[in-house]
Amino acid sequence: APPAAGELPSTPPTRVLALTNMLNPEEDLKDDAEYADLKRDIEEESGKYGTLLGCVIPRLGEKGVGMVYLHYEQISGAEKAKGELEGRLFDGKTVGCNFYDEKKFEAKDFE
Repeated sequence: APPAAGELPSTPPTRVLALTNMLNPEEDLKDDAEYADLKRDIEEESGKYGTLLGCVIPRLGEKGVGMVYLHYEQISGAEKAKGELEGRLFDGKTVGCNFYDEKKFEAKDFE
């Protein structure tokens, strides 16, 4: 059945997650040291769920700004991370989490 109005169609699991509401671009992405700290913190937390191959946090002016992309070695790691991170409060905001197309991720085609 097609998704109900207002619902995103469910994407089949991939090794890549796209997270929303994890950061405030205006505050978190301007300063290089703060950006590095944020990325390290996210990689450390995300690495608990599986082997993380990459973490991409687009900077101001880049496609996908405001998003965090996590690339896991195995789909199981991405599924576990989605289960743990989705709906979690982070800096007072509720984290959104969706699987993301691996080919788009590899091509750096961020949304």
